[in-house]
Amino acid sequence: MSVSAILFGCAIAGLAYVYVGYPAGIWIVSRLAPRPVRREPIEPTVTLLIAAHNEESSIASTIDNKLALDYPVERLELIVVSDGSTDRTDAIVAAFADRGVRLIRQDPRQGKTAAINRGIAQTRGEIVAFSDANSIWERSALRQ
Repeated sequence: MSVSAILFGCAIAGLAYVYVGYPAGIWIVSRLAPRPVRREPIEPTVTLLIAAHNEESSIASTIDNKLALDYPVERLELIVVSDGSTDRTDAIVAAFADRGVRLIRQDPRQGKTAAINRGIAQTRGEIVAFSDANSIWERSALRQ
């Protein structure tokens, strides 16, 4: 038997294991030692992170939308990272501070990735969700 035939056979055996053998093994183990799935309602803390640059035309409606989501406000953190905005974005976001919205100013402008990295370092939520500065979510978006 040649080396190439052995390699071909090993490759076929590997593919068979991945697509048939492993799933069959998992199915067998699940039947021999079943473990019940615990289901209970949970509400983890969620951080919504928005990176924004010169979004004065849409940031207020975006923040209003996120604050109106069907999720307990005490379990929700909203952070807006202003990436060197030169318009009224910072002032608009700061006006929501009394509703728990945090503004992080990034100056000079470094781009969306840097803004997200800066914001993620200051999150407290167990789950972090990212949003564009001009997106509108359905009320149940965090419940689905």
